[in-house]
Amino acid sequence: MRTSSRFREAATFLKKNAGIAYPIYIRRMRMSFDLDGSCEFRKDHFLIKVSRELNEDHSIDVVLHEVAHAMSWDKDDDVHGRNWGLAYSKIYRKFLDDFLNR
Repeated sequence: MRTSSRFREAATFLKKNAGIAYPIYIRRMRMSFDLDGSCEFRKDHFLIKVSRELNEDHSIDVVLHEVAHAMSWDKDDDVHGRNWGLAYSKIYRKFLDDFLNR
């Protein structure tokens, strides 16, 4: 499935607006059947992987979810804990207000 320009625009917007010290790289790639995305911290950046089998809207949702992981990295023992929820809320609101409503 080809990556659309809307997905690329959304990914670029999210990377610029995450407000974290490390750069974020986003790649669409083949992933195991039970995984839509992942966020990994490498030596000096975050790598977000998104399944290339997903449609565009689902891919954007996954990037939002994974960017929240980058934003809340090492702030909770629970990867979907309070700090992740706050980060997700913050980036999702920014996405709605400044990307979708432009």
